[in-house]
Amino acid sequence: MFPGTRTWQRAFVSTALIFGSIAVALGICEGLARLTWPSSNEAPVPTAVPPGDLPELRTLWDIAMPNVHGISRGHFYRANSAGFRRPEYSETPRPGVFRIVIAGDSVTMGAGVTEEGAYPARVEAMLNAPHGDARYEVLNLGLSGLNIRYVVQRLETIGLRFRPDLVAYGFTVNDIESPAYRASTDLPTYMAHRQLYYRFRDSSSFLLRVVWPRLMSVSDTLLPRPGPTRTTSIKTTFTIRPRGQSSLQVSTVSPRSAASKVCASTVLIHTHLWALSFVHPLERIYARVGEAAAERGLSVTQSLPTFLGRDESALTVGTDDPHPNAAGHELLARAPFHGLRELPSGCWVSRSGSAFVPAPDAR
Repeated sequence: MFPGTRTWQRAFVSTALIFGSIAVALGICEGLARLTWPSSNEAPVPTAVPPGDLPELRTLWDIAMPNVHGISRGHFYRANSAGFRRPEYSETPRPGVFRIVIAGDSVTMGAGVTEEGAYPARVEAMLNAPHGDARYEVLNLGLSGLNIRYVVQRLETIGLRFRPDLVAYGFTVNDIESPAYRASTDLPTYMAHRQLYYRFRDSSSFLLRVVWPRLMSVSDTLLPRPGPTRTTSIKTTFTIRPRGQSSLQVSTVSPRSAASKVCASTVLIHTHLWALSFVHPLERIYARVGEAAAERGLSVTQSLPTFLGRDESALTVGTDDPHPNAAGHELLARAPFHGLRELPSGCWVSRSGSAFVPAPDAR
């Protein structure tokens, strides 16, 4: 036997044992992943087939026009004479009706879902479910492309005309646009990173499907890439205050005195539907926005706990469209419904003086 042969054999056996142990461990982890992680948490929701005799609404101006009817992102879209989604409403609520206005961007509007599928309509249905009649109205003032400044302007010019008893703002992370906002990435860069995050989503290995996005999520948290986690400053983001304190201010936008007639204001913080693992890269931003709102007397509802641990691919409109689909809006509606339940009872007294008791909290 040549010198060193025995040593080489021992090294070979040790290496084989190490790699064999790793292979067995990976096999066990793969089996556990298949047993504990379903391919989807929610069933995909099919897209409605649009009628052929309605125009395609492609731009912001198309959907912002009053009395428009057409197809937007594969679904029927209608705007009433005031220019917001949902049917016609009288400017004064009917007796015995508590009116809520929810304003926001494309998530609130329900881009990619039906009118009834958007979370404001779902919240209305949940509030009215125990009574069997329309005691609550939820007006959807959401419109694609709005940042927080224009959301408030829309509330002032349109929403307050309809004499709401309560105002809610649906906040999306890209609403933070002000002199303190620094955009450090562009759409192609963002989409490339999103594709990297979903690299192994369709892999035959469940272990890769489970582990890879979580590693990306941890990486984005500890070493932020160009994008929302490193571009936002909350210092001058927004100021929204309750009745009697010149409510509904944003940066340098001055409100009208009519805003002080609103009983209460609340903020729902939308969850960006990716990295829904135990570490969410945008969680710190959600917390900072919530703190800024709470400091100004607003109630805050975080929707992230509702989404953590779910499969975002079953909750979005498509791989290239992160807007929530119908299943996503169903989950999103739970957060404001429970958040509204937690408001003080004094916020459930309408302008007419009638006291309302919201639907039981069915957690």
